[in-house]
Amino acid sequence: MDLFNSIFHYFTDRTRKLPAKIILVLLLGAIVLLADNLLSFSYYYNNARKIEQAKALSEILQDTSLTKHEKAELFTLRRNIIKHATWKDYTWAFFSNIHFSNSKKQILDETSPNASIATRSYFWHFISSSWLIVFAIIAVPFAAYFDKTVSLGLGLTILIVFEPTLLGLAWLLAKTFSYIPIILGNSSYNYLLNALLCGILFIVPAQVWIYYERKKKIRELLKTLN
Repeated sequence: MDLFNSIFHYFTDRTRKLPAKIILVLLLGAIVLLADNLLSFSYYYNNARKIEQAKALSEILQDTSLTKHEKAELFTLRRNIIKHATWKDYTWAFFSNIHFSNSKKQILDETSPNASIATRSYFWHFISSSWLIVFAIIAVPFAAYFDKTVSLGLGLTILIVFEPTLLGLAWLLAKTFSYIPIILGNSSYNYLLNALLCGILFIVPAQVWIYYERKKKIRELLKTLN
C-alpha cells in the first residue's frame, strides 16, 4: 500500500516536472513488458483463451442441425482463433527474421558416428551484434529522465523518434552479421566477432573524430598565441 501511495504522491506532486513523469511512465511500461516477456503472463493467458474458445466451437460443431455452410464457417473461425497472433508476436517475428548463413552447418567428426549441429542463438546474436546500440537504447531514457534541462518536447522526441531509430539500426547490424558463416563450428566465435565489429564500427570513428577535434582546437590555440 505504501508503494502505491508513493507512486500516487510522485505523480500528483506539482514540483515534479511533466517530462520526468512521462519518461518514468514509459520506463515502467518497458519494465512491465520485459517482465511479461520473461514470465509469459500474456502468452499463457492468450493460449488458455484460445483453447477455451476452440473447445467451445468444437462442442458446437457436434450439433447435427448445423448446415455444411455453418460448419465451414465454424471451422474457419476456430482456425482463425488458433492462428491469431498478437502485436507482440508480429514484433518478435519481425526482429527475429534473421536468416543465418550456414546457421545449421553439420560438423562431422570422423572419430564419432554422431554428427553435431552448430546453431546460433537469436538473442545472443542480436546482443553481440549491437551491444553498443542496446546500451544506448537503455541509457538514453535514463539520461533524459535525470537531466533536469530536458524539455517535454525533447524528451518525447528522444523516446518516440530516437529510440525506434536505434532499434532499427541494431536490427540492421544483426541482419548484416547474420551472413557471416559459423566459425569453426562454434557460434561463440561469431558472438565475439560480432561484438568486435560493432565496437570497431562505432568506437573507431568516434576516436578519429575526437582526435581531429583536439587537433583543430590545438591549431586554433596556436593561432591565438601567434
